Amino acid sequence: MKRSLLLFLGATLAVAFFPGITQAAMDKKEAIHLKEESLRHNRLDLYDLRTGAHGGDLWAENEYGVFLVQSGKDSGRGFVWIRKAAQHNLTVAQRNVGSFYARGIVVPKNYALAAKWFRPAAVAGDAKAQYYLGILYLRGWGVPKDPARALKWFRKSALQNDPAPAYQIGLLYDKGQGVERNPAKAIKWFREAAIKNYAPAEKALATAYAHGDGVPKDSALAQKWFKKANLVQNGVGEFLIHWEID
Repeated sequence: MKRSLLLFLGATLAVAFFPGITQAAMDKKEAIHLKEESLRHNRLDLYDLRTGAHGGDLWAENEYGVFLVQSGKDSGRGFVWIRKAAQHNLTVAQRNVGSFYARGIVVPKNYALAAKWFRPAAVAGDAKAQYYLGILYLRGWGVPKDPARALKWFRKSALQNDPAPAYQIGLLYDKGQGVERNPAKAIKWFREAAIKNYAPAEKALATAYAHGDGVPKDSALAQKWFKKANLVQNGVGEFLIHWEID
């Protein structure tokens, strides 16, 4: 950060006191710096991303914005780039903007605006956006609470092999929210998520076998799934949602 600031101040003073130094020279200096950064961060060439972003390439706008956010260099400017791509209907950028509002980073937390941006991405088929929109309907965050509508979006997302929405569907069937309670269907969806090493689903499956809820009681299988869940330790809790920006 200090190095970037020194480069910026140095270039600015140079232009002020030495008129022979042009904007092109400043751009070249920044280009060299960006190329160094790209090697340091082992990413795609940042200069190419920046050039593409300034040239109106929507993918580059989003990727350059994501780099600025994730590197901690300039999250505010990163958000501006991502939002610009989102406004031109780049699906991943729309979902990213929704995540900014859901997380409350750079912008104030606002679930209603999160839903506004997740929705077009979800309609376009983005699995994460579908899952996130389902969570908003399930909790009643920024939209009217509607477990049945949450189930609709979870199904769409789960069909793209994401274990998190499959687990949520299992919970809805297990609790009878938005759908008639059906322990057998709950087990089906828990298993779908569990075989993808999703720890909360593994624990839910273990609990079902331990109590004989939706499946025959089986202490051996219960132990198997409890052990697997404890070994994996990569799942997120039922109430902890990662609003990813990528």
